[in-house]
Amino acid sequence: MSKNNFKFEDEIDFKDVLKNPIRWFGFVYPYFLIIAIAIGMIWVYKMDILFNNKIPPAIIDSTRLFKDIEPKKGFSIAGVDVVKLYSEKEQLKTKGEEIFKANCSSCHGEKGLGDGVAGANLNPKPRNFTLSTGWKNGRKFSEMYKTLVEGIPGGAMVSYDYLPIEDKFALIFFINTLATDFPQVSETELKELDVAYNLSQTRTLPNQIPVQTAIMKLSIEKTSDIAKINKIIEFLNYHSNPAKDIFLNVTYNSVKALQTLNANQGWKTEKENFVKLISSSVNENGFNSKALMLTEERLNLLYDYMNYLFKLQYD
Repeated sequence: MSKNNFKFEDEIDFKDVLKNPIRWFGFVYPYFLIIAIAIGMIWVYKMDILFNNKIPPAIIDSTRLFKDIEPKKGFSIAGVDVVKLYSEKEQLKTKGEEIFKANCSSCHGEKGLGDGVAGANLNPKPRNFTLSTGWKNGRKFSEMYKTLVEGIPGGAMVSYDYLPIEDKFALIFFINTLATDFPQVSETELKELDVAYNLSQTRTLPNQIPVQTAIMKLSIEKTSDIAKINKIIEFLNYHSNPAKDIFLNVTYNSVKALQTLNANQGWKTEKENFVKLISSSVNENGFNSKALMLTEERLNLLYDYMNYLFKLQYD
């Protein structure tokens, strides 16, 4: 019987492995294959970026880009004599400096150089009041007043319309001390400013609520109006009345006609307003041309019936 020369190695002879590395290829080949497949998948996945230098689009949460307005209670601003107020320029400069430090220095800096801490990351940078160039609304007194009232759309300068007129004048008086070349103010310019913003008239600023709150309120009101109109339609479906027949005869879309009446409820106080409403934009407001040919008697029936329906469902 022939002797079998094959035997298992108790220990790996690394010198022999180095001399014959092919003997280990069968063991490491699967690992190389897995690595090659992984690299290939990454290559295919990143091909657009590698060859076209394209960056995958990111979905931006737009709600983070805009800060909602703060709620404010409405108030009245007393009118002023602008010419008389301007004559008090020297006395008001000190008050203007206090207003500037409290409201403007954080962005514009203590000396109006546009180097305030809060304005460091703003783009465009806050106005340097000592420079005569680059003013979006101009450097004239009336133009600076416009900026305070309206702000600068697209920039960080917000409206300061809530300030009393005297405070806005005082603020401009102080800013005019930061440079020596501000344009001179004429009485004509002041009077034109008065006309443009009704400065001599007392005015009331309305309450201000956040946009999201306003949207929610409008949504609730819209839902409520739809529910009320649906109740009127339901009532019409289950109750007979000669005036109901008139209504259906003079409308091509009863729901749209009711929406027209609901959106313009001044018609309830006078029949003339009702006639104007249903006869204007005929064939667009839910009513048809037959509404223009109603006799006085049938018009009175329709008017009283509509008042009854809206009062019944809205009370």
